[in-house]
Amino acid sequence: MGKKLAAAAALAAILILTACSGSSSEPTSASTSTGASTSTTFDDHGVVFSYPSSWDPIPTEAKNVQAGTASWETGVGVSPVDLVMVAEYPIKVSIDSKNIDKAAASITSTISDLFRQGGGTMESGPTSSTMGGFPSLGFTGTIGTADGTQVSSRVTLAFNGTTEYFVNCQYTDAYQAEISDGCDQIVSTFQTT
Repeated sequence: MGKKLAAAAALAAILILTACSGSSSEPTSASTSTGASTSTTFDDHGVVFSYPSSWDPIPTEAKNVQAGTASWETGVGVSPVDLVMVAEYPIKVSIDSKNIDKAAASITSTISDLFRQGGGTMESGPTSSTMGGFPSLGFTGTIGTADGTQVSSRVTLAFNGTTEYFVNCQYTDAYQAEISDGCDQIVSTFQTT
């Protein structure tokens, strides 16, 4: 694959966010209780996922590095740096379970470049899995914020033909456990409608 996948380059879409108003989707709230914890459901743009109800919507307009243009994006979390961003990107090359292994090298190169452009490094990936029934690739790394703080990032890219679903779970050391748990919840409950 000679072309870099524009959507795979979407890692930048949330590597560094600032709190600003924008065109990001506000999560549709529907709180549900599961024992001691409650969750809120995002149900918009043909996707559904749940996340911790203690989290707030986070505007997703300002980015440190970006490639590709999201069809939509939304952020939820505890701060403009400690959050999970979910987005959908159109891509030019159809990717599915039959060709994801061939696409993995190009996607990995793009993701590694984006971590580097953001002042960090890719630490692992790709890890093959599924999200919402679609084949996915996972990556981890670090990125620098505008004030020089290093944050960790766990990225999941799921592919449905010419659509990429992008989840970036980004956190400082202080919120690692909370964001990681919420990230697992979002990835495991993600479905298209």
